[in-house]
Amino acid sequence: MALLFIGSIQLNPMLNTLFPLGFVLFLLVTYKGFTFSSYYDIITLVRATIKGAVNFLLPAILSGLGYALFLPIRETSRLYFVLIFFGFSFLLFFINYYVVKITKKSFGVAEIDYANTLQEGLASLDYNESASEVSEALFTVLQNTTQVAALDVLIELNERELVTAYSSQDKVKMLKVNPDVFDVILNADRPIIFKSQAMTHHVLAGIKDELISMFEELEADAIIFLHQGRNIFGAIVLSEKRLGNIFSAYDYNTFLDLYSYFFVYGYYMMNIAKEAIIGTVSRELQFSGQIIQSIQDNVDIIDNPKADIGYISTSAHNLGGEFIDFIKLGEDRYISIIADLSGKGINASMSMVIVKSLLRTFLMETTDFKELVQKVNYFIRMNLPKGTFLAGIFMLIDFSENALYYVNCGIPALFMYNQTYNNVIEIQGDGKVLGFVKDVSSLVKVKKITLNPGDIIVGCTHGLIESKSMRGEAFGKERIQKSILENLSYPSERMVSFMQTNLLEFTSRELDDDVSILAIKYLSR
Repeated sequence: MALLFIGSIQLNPMLNTLFPLGFVLFLLVTYKGFTFSSYYDIITLVRATIKGAVNFLLPAILSGLGYALFLPIRETSRLYFVLIFFGFSFLLFFINYYVVKITKKSFGVAEIDYANTLQEGLASLDYNESASEVSEALFTVLQNTTQVAALDVLIELNERELVTAYSSQDKVKMLKVNPDVFDVILNADRPIIFKSQAMTHHVLAGIKDELISMFEELEADAIIFLHQGRNIFGAIVLSEKRLGNIFSAYDYNTFLDLYSYFFVYGYYMMNIAKEAIIGTVSRELQFSGQIIQSIQDNVDIIDNPKADIGYISTSAHNLGGEFIDFIKLGEDRYISIIADLSGKGINASMSMVIVKSLLRTFLMETTDFKELVQKVNYFIRMNLPKGTFLAGIFMLIDFSENALYYVNCGIPALFMYNQTYNNVIEIQGDGKVLGFVKDVSSLVKVKKITLNPGDIIVGCTHGLIESKSMRGEAFGKERIQKSILENLSYPSERMVSFMQTNLLEFTSRELDDDVSILAIKYLSR
């Protein structure tokens, strides 16, 4: 090698700059060898070897042979040589692309792609079932996709203490939440940790011993931590795979992409199965309409002599994703939200409960009205099942300023009756629903209106506007405006009730969609 190195200096001075690259590669391989502590089964090794040969080795050999074959052309025309070689390389790339697709489909050369199957399985979990049945279904889905041998689900029972809510092996486990350890995990934004990562990942080096001890105590190879803000409320604990394979980067990315589904399952377990742990309800407790209604009714009713408030939020099929909420910020300031979470039935209700509970958590973290909307949007986008979005409006009522601030997030209509002009107008403007993009800070706008005695604000969801009569005619905005003008002298609660009665008479049948209506009558300045 020394002679080759000296010769390279004489023949090609630039060649000597490549030698350190080989040494760097040697160091990387050596480091990986010393830190690797798991093993793969023979099938996985063969698959990985074939994949490497098809994807990299074979194209490299053919490319090298092509280079040698076309090299004589360079002596006559460098331009032709470059064009021919790049054309040949492009052809190889094109052929290799289809070869990889064929081998993936026919021989399973590419890494096992279970992400879509896992997503379908998680999305199909029926939260109308009992906690044990939902957990058994989850375990079956994970077994069929990731090949895990066992599943344990731990839920927060007491502060900083997670206990078993479900175990496929009927084992009881407990995990003490060490703030120092979990601060590192949350700060690193790594809610999913594999045992192999705990041993080797530089971000986790400071808590390596604690993590290894945790994995051994829980008999785990992977843990999905579930958290609300800085609070860890649950953990999905996965044992080693049945063939002994380690959890790979593909597993990590898949779990991360589907984290929202795990979060919804964990939230369900926290609110339902947690009750079963402490014995206040049976393990067969259903996520019923009564529970949903009690959560919907948990609001800070506006109690201020300047305003009269009336509202309804009715689900067409007992369970739905709409809600109206009021949150007291002070004696003269309230947050009010009308929200419609996409979906129907139990899944929409689960999303509704989660968003409604998190609103108060977010308000403890920020006092900025627009940032609150952004936090809700980011949470929906990153933590709720894909395709979930929120259409509604966020309002801040400041009685000290006699002002209403609002952000339209896709509410179909927000009406204002102005006593001075004795007319009803729409004021919602353009709005973007939440949950489609990660950052809506540049898309949402805070608007302000001044409230005077006699003014009335009415907001509603699509169910009121789009419900149809037997003849197929929509209820429409004009009927809402007419109802407001006809019932000006009544309290807000009666106005809303009359509007709902008009809708039922108009449709002459049971409603097909959820309906939410909010009315605010401003009485004095």
